[in-house]
Amino acid sequence: MRKREALFSVVKHARFTVTAAVAMTILYTRSPQVLWTAAGGVACSFVAKLLKTIIRQPRPSIVLEKKVSSPSTTSPPHIITRIFSSHTHGMPSSHTQVTAYFATYFTLYYLVLSPHNPHPPTKPSTAASGILIGLNVFGLIVAWSRVYLGKHTVAQVGVGWVVGTVFAAGWYWAWRWGGAAELVEGWCRMVGFVQ
Repeated sequence: MRKREALFSVVKHARFTVTAAVAMTILYTRSPQVLWTAAGGVACSFVAKLLKTIIRQPRPSIVLEKKVSSPSTTSPPHIITRIFSSHTHGMPSSHTQVTAYFATYFTLYYLVLSPHNPHPPTKPSTAASGILIGLNVFGLIVAWSRVYLGKHTVAQVGVGWVVGTVFAAGWYWAWRWGGAAELVEGWCRMVGFVQ
């Protein structure tokens, strides 16, 4: 049980892992599309916060019970029950929403024709397949961990996954067909971001 809890406590800090990976990728590639993708992650997070303030559904309460033996040998042990509840809202799960956004956006990038990927392979390379599978599995682990750790209900995680996926599809559409590519690339050239 402790190994599982250790794994989920690492996953609990997914936002730091994702933020660091995205920041390093932006600095390394200096790519307008990577910058756009990262901006989408931030926007998706803001959408989650906005939805939480509109929906205002509480997070689940956590009930912990501990059996305590009494100092007297004649008294039976008793159980102490503690109920923990958060003062923040839980619908939708922002962790799940943002990881679903990144998993979906990268899946669309690798599998859909685009100006930057004019001939996607009918069968993605082993590396691309591994990245896509890894991102999607990571997203599912994050989603499951939110329920396992008692931070969200299954419904809150499910809504987060759906909203993140739909947001990613819209964000990808804006890049590919909505004119965002030209706008962001022009801005990046103007400020000297691209090499």
